[in-house]
Amino acid sequence: DAADDFVLGYEHSSILDERTTDTCELADGIKFKATDSRAVKLQPPLHFNCRSVDIFLTTNDEPIEWTDEETLDEVVRSIPKGFK
Repeated sequence: DAADDFVLGYEHSSILDERTTDTCELADGIKFKATDSRAVKLQPPLHFNCRSVDIFLTTNDEPIEWTDEETLDEVVRSIPKGFK
């Protein structure tokens, strides 16, 4: 809560190798606002054995080029049903 005004959102960072899932490959590099209604779904883990992390995006990173709504929705749809 103390960083509420400082942390604006997150950038998803996936480990990209031969074990990377389609979901994590799609999610790599997305940037979404902390206040986005999909934020809980978009934060790791995105699936069983997920190795991804989120990087904080702060006021120091402005201006931030947020990921478009269509891409964020596509990532949410790719998360296995019932996982979150």
